[in-house]
Amino acid sequence: MWLRHFLFLILLLFFFCLINHSLCDDSCSYSGGTPEAGSCDGPITRSIAKRSSLSVTNSDCSIGLVPYKKDGSSTILCGECVPGTSGTDSESTCALNEFCTDSASCEHIKSHELYGATCPYDDIISFTSDGAVVGSSWCGTGLRCIQHQCVGCVEGSVNYTGGWRMCVHGEWTTSAWVRITKDPIALAAPLTIILCFLLFILPVSCMACARRKREKIEGLYFEGEESSYDDSY
Repeated sequence: MWLRHFLFLILLLFFFCLINHSLCDDSCSYSGGTPEAGSCDGPITRSIAKRSSLSVTNSDCSIGLVPYKKDGSSTILCGECVPGTSGTDSESTCALNEFCTDSASCEHIKSHELYGATCPYDDIISFTSDGAVVGSSWCGTGLRCIQHQCVGCVEGSVNYTGGWRMCVHGEWTTSAWVRITKDPIALAAPLTIILCFLLFILPVSCMACARRKREKIEGLYFEGEESSYDDSY
């Protein structure tokens, strides 16, 4: 009797594995490292496996946090962002115009405790190997020393790295309206189109007006001749 129950359980397990073979197949798993190409059914399955192994793929931090270490420490902590980074330089964790605090949370650049503070030397822009702007040691993360003041960007400056943005009122904006009204390069294209349109339309309109005026004058002239001819009789 027990043998029959055992075989029945084996059969159920076999059919269960056929229906959901991913539960019975450990080839698509990050527990032993990155799965080899072809070991997962596709990109979605690979992403699911990556999310289910956060102890390996994200240093045991939850899916909404990133791992980081404090200066001089080997202990891995979890936070919203990595201290020392900002969205102004690279939007990998914090949004544009945000900076990462020492407690690993994203805050707006204007809430920075050194925003607007005086500083001794203007920053010379330099970049890391991944293209991020190196922050000012006098102003802190996300700020630069410009004309002896800690600011997020130079007023009126335009940056085309990773897309268009312009510095307005001390912070970056990607507003299309600002781009059209304040960026001379962006403004040149629509103005050129409008100018070409006017240069084409105005002569044509003037010629049409002149022709209608001439036809009207000629019509009045012919009507006057006809009336004078009738009066003579």
